[in-house]
Amino acid sequence: MSLTSIIDDNELETIIESLTTDKCLLEEKNENLNREIELLQQRITELETDLEVAKAAEEDALKEEFDEANSGAKAKVLHAQNEKLNAALLQMRDLVALADAERQEAFDELQAIRQQNDELHGILQQMEDQIQESKKTVAFYQEQIDASLGATKLIEELTEKNFELEEKVRSNEDARDDFDNLSRMFDEVSATYKQSEKEHREEIERLDFTIEELKAESEKSDELLRAAESTINRFRRQHEELKEEIQALA
Repeated sequence: MSLTSIIDDNELETIIESLTTDKCLLEEKNENLNREIELLQQRITELETDLEVAKAAEEDALKEEFDEANSGAKAKVLHAQNEKLNAALLQMRDLVALADAERQEAFDELQAIRQQNDELHGILQQMEDQIQESKKTVAFYQEQIDASLGATKLIEELTEKNFELEEKVRSNEDARDDFDNLSRMFDEVSATYKQSEKEHREEIERLDFTIEELKAESEKSDELLRAAESTINRFRRQHEELKEEIQALA
């Protein structure tokens, strides 16, 4: 599988967008849980105040001088009220603990999504960098090939013109000077071409070596892509599990 085929499928972008949406939902859920915890804590404070007031009233009632029957009855009523307030306070504290646990779980999920999102962005950027580098390499090689083809075409044109002038010399001695000049030019160009051909052979050898290096880099890129595909599959599974958890909490 090539780098461009993965980028054209927009697979990484789709996963990143989905993770970003889930991140927003979890952030909203985290804010709601924080508000709920604040309300529960306020309610606990109110219940603790009511409990203190009830305890004080119970102590005051026991100190008053009533007959034993009235005093005992009032004390029982106040004690029952205290028990209810204590039970309500414990229940509210349990609710706060549960809400705080849910908030922490949502926060942990949010952190995991952020990390996954960052990893995918890194993989995507690395792939884009490799593609740009490959395009530059191809453009460079194309320039070298075009230059080589241009030199070959020039030699062919000069050779053809040389043959034409040879025919002209045989029929017209006046063209000898032109022929001599063109012959010298041809010799110079031929020498230049031989040197250029030598340089091109060396360049071709260098390009062959570079191609082997690119093949090695391509194999490394394939390994990276396989790792990326494995990461993407893992993120897909986590994404589906996360969506199921969000739907269950909704």
